[in-house]
Amino acid sequence: MPELPEVQTVINILQKSITDETISGVRVIYPGILHDTTTETLEQELPHQVIKGFRRKGKYLIFLLSKGSLIVHLRMEGKFYILPQDAGIEKHVHIVIYFESGKAIHYHDVRKFGTFTYLPTNDWKAISAYPMLGKLGKDANAEWEEDELYYLIHDKKTPVKAVLLDQTVIAGLGNIYVNEVCYLAKVHPLRLASSISKEEANKISFFAKKVLDEAIEYGGTTIRSYTSSLGVTGRFQQFLHVHGKEGEKCSECGTEIIKLKVGGRGTYICPKCQVLRPKVVAITGGIATGKSTLVRLLREAGFQVWVADEEVDLLYRKKAVIDEVAKRFPEVCIEGIIDRKSLGKLIFSDEKARKDLEAIIHPFVYEALDEWIKEHQDEKFVFADIPLLYETNREKCFDEVIVITVPLEINVQRLMARDGIDEQYAMQKIHSQMPLEEKAVKGNYVIDNAGSIVDTAHQLNKILQKIRR
Repeated sequence: MPELPEVQTVINILQKSITDETISGVRVIYPGILHDTTTETLEQELPHQVIKGFRRKGKYLIFLLSKGSLIVHLRMEGKFYILPQDAGIEKHVHIVIYFESGKAIHYHDVRKFGTFTYLPTNDWKAISAYPMLGKLGKDANAEWEEDELYYLIHDKKTPVKAVLLDQTVIAGLGNIYVNEVCYLAKVHPLRLASSISKEEANKISFFAKKVLDEAIEYGGTTIRSYTSSLGVTGRFQQFLHVHGKEGEKCSECGTEIIKLKVGGRGTYICPKCQVLRPKVVAITGGIATGKSTLVRLLREAGFQVWVADEEVDLLYRKKAVIDEVAKRFPEVCIEGIIDRKSLGKLIFSDEKARKDLEAIIHPFVYEALDEWIKEHQDEKFVFADIPLLYETNREKCFDEVIVITVPLEINVQRLMARDGIDEQYAMQKIHSQMPLEEKAVKGNYVIDNAGSIVDTAHQLNKILQKIRR
């Protein structure tokens, strides 16, 4: 089946072969492939027009003529052949366009799924607005802004592969290339599009452009009966990672590639590289705002919750972490043990020291989180309590974010009571993090934890109802 790279390859060849040719006539052998166009229209309008060039939108190929335009969709097996004008018409040739130079172009389509539409304009803006083109999404190999694809797909509760194949969302991706893009982005094609994080969506748009550009460079992909038109056979199949490779080893991890069905389409994945992970909701806020209360409520309700502070406690007992901390902060490490209280005072009074510690700890923390998510891939959604989510710019790794807030005066009082510290030190700790007001604006959901635990639980239940949708 010709996809975007194959269509672009056809255009590149036609551009060189028949641009500036004058049409002398047309023969329609099978009118069934005409869409919103009649045989009479083509016979009357095409003669004497000059082919000025070609353009593409998604998988549509557009002949730009001197007075009009011809929109073609090759569908499953449509091909063009440039032949002498007196060449015989083979079986499955449905349209022949003749040129004054003695050339002819034959449209060949075994399944008769392709379509031809004539428009009496060559203005690109008007052509692009034509219904079949106007409904198309952005070209997959266009330049994508950061998070652009995320905002197109994050509200869709269907498998991400089905969304990527939807030409009204993103134009030009077909089955072969969606399989490849999902593999390279390390996204399981059965994941709901709404569960794709910003970081993952950015990877998808990056690899969509990269894969399609490379495929165009190599003339597309030849799979089964499709050979790009005019006798050119694509070479990109030599560089496929998973498509059509069931039973072969993943080039990255060595795991056997498997085939499954997504929306009725043959889908190839590496089950180790592309984990069907749950929806991951981050919980964040400020120090002593009540994140632990939210964690307890969720766990009591039976939800799986990962807590960064619990992981850090474990990390500070690991030799690899202790050694790294000791190199940077020898004054807080005594006989292989980290003095957490002394370390805390140091980093809250010295911003550079705090950033140095975060640079040591955070890679270990997020590696542990990734492993935990893989262990809970059978869950529909899980939660992760991450105090410094926004400070570390990790929010794009999560599907949604709950921010828990309290007024400053309550925040200070709770922190003083919890840690047994004075007001000055409490304020110092609070101001070392991003202001709660900024976090609240960035989050998907906000819980005001200034009231009773019953009130907090009520707010949480409302949020859970939305997350479950």
